[in-house]
Amino acid sequence: MKSKMLRLLPVLLFFVLMCVYERGGPNSNGERFREIEKLWATIPPYPGMVDADISSNSAGRKAHISKYYSLKAPYDEVKRFYIKRFTEEGWAFVKERHLSDWGRNLGGRELDFQKGEYELGVTYAGEKADKGWDYAIGIYWDGN
Repeated sequence: MKSKMLRLLPVLLFFVLMCVYERGGPNSNGERFREIEKLWATIPPYPGMVDADISSNSAGRKAHISKYYSLKAPYDEVKRFYIKRFTEEGWAFVKERHLSDWGRNLGGRELDFQKGEYELGVTYAGEKADKGWDYAIGIYWDGN
């Protein structure tokens, strides 16, 4: 019994250290998350977007807000709208990429932007996707 406990001690110590590492950090006081909330307030909804879900997280070294929307609008129109709006707001367009869902092409795409140490993504689930949402917008900060 004692030898089993001794073998688990390094695992437990690693877990405790990782928890301390994640909780400490530049966002331990929530400052980066509050900045993301301010940035989020400047995001214009595409006409006709209907809220489907929201998620957020704030830890010492990571913070994000993501909202999910139902919207039956062509991807190319949404893409033009957000590239124009976000670049006017000072976001730099980084890239567009195709997404796959476990190796399946459902038509998903993502637009990536950056502003200082913050990243913004506009995700289209794809015309063949059935996720309960069509588009998602997220702002992220990663202090690692």
